[in-house]
Amino acid sequence: MRPSDMSPDDIWVITSYFNPCGYETRRQNFDVFVEGLAQVGARLLVIELTGPGQNPHLEGPYALTHLKSPERIWQKERLLNVAIGLLPPTCTKVVWSDCDLLFGNPRWLSDTSKALDHYKVVQPFATGIHLPRGQRARGNADQHFESFGAVFSRDPHRAHHAPYCDHGHTGFVWAARREILARVGLYDACLTGSGDHLMAHAFAAGGVSPCIPAMLGEQGPYLEHFFAWAAAVDACVGGQVGYVEGEVLHLWHGERADRRYRERNQQFKAFGFDPRRHIVHDAGTPWRWGDAPEALRAWSAEMFPSRREDGCV
Repeated sequence: MRPSDMSPDDIWVITSYFNPCGYETRRQNFDVFVEGLAQVGARLLVIELTGPGQNPHLEGPYALTHLKSPERIWQKERLLNVAIGLLPPTCTKVVWSDCDLLFGNPRWLSDTSKALDHYKVVQPFATGIHLPRGQRARGNADQHFESFGAVFSRDPHRAHHAPYCDHGHTGFVWAARREILARVGLYDACLTGSGDHLMAHAFAAGGVSPCIPAMLGEQGPYLEHFFAWAAAVDACVGGQVGYVEGEVLHLWHGERADRRYRERNQQFKAFGFDPRRHIVHDAGTPWRWGDAPEALRAWSAEMFPSRREDGCV
């Protein structure tokens, strides 16, 4: 099968690369991810963000834009929104992916393009597998889970009412029609690393889920900000969410316990986060701090080394 048969002209993959701690595993995984995309002929656009004292690390056979920031803020979705604005006019479908994945289905990209002819948003895998350290193939990996898209396609009720452990994995990789992303963008004001989780519920059910107040709180400017975006998304997507058959393999970069997503979201509530005041950006640039309390800035900076993506060294 030729790469041109697996990668239609209308679809691009975008990803972000931000490595403020200089983790070796993160860079190694990025190279493996890029190699896998090259094998299927994917068109790839990368936004690399570097911090103070850092030089750009990346160069390769893909579209690449370098940005700089003095801040240690979670920037993934913000950088992806920048990438969306840089895609060529011929791109009508967009995949946004973490840069530590391998795809088991060799036709996943063409299958995703076809799925987006019928659905407005698609999660391009049915089963996810966390790989052990140093492993790049399925092998004896035993941490398997269904994707949110697969669960939603079978039982939409679970997206509205089920807890995280029951509604499928919301992360790793998603895709949408470009016209939708041009209109509403991705939700980029989540600074805890849970943006995929928030967005999945917006795509499927306009943000109606017990998971949302559990992450953002029962009231306040953060919740209001998210629901304003979710309402715009719901008007565009209306629950038209699908998935693609196949496995996605998640390359190891630290122990899952060190992600601490639930704990971080609970800690974050204490800051009374207001996205309209605490973070700011200009067009085509990353977030920077606005009128944010020092405790929030310190918490954000500490998040990156605490992930220990090279393990205990």
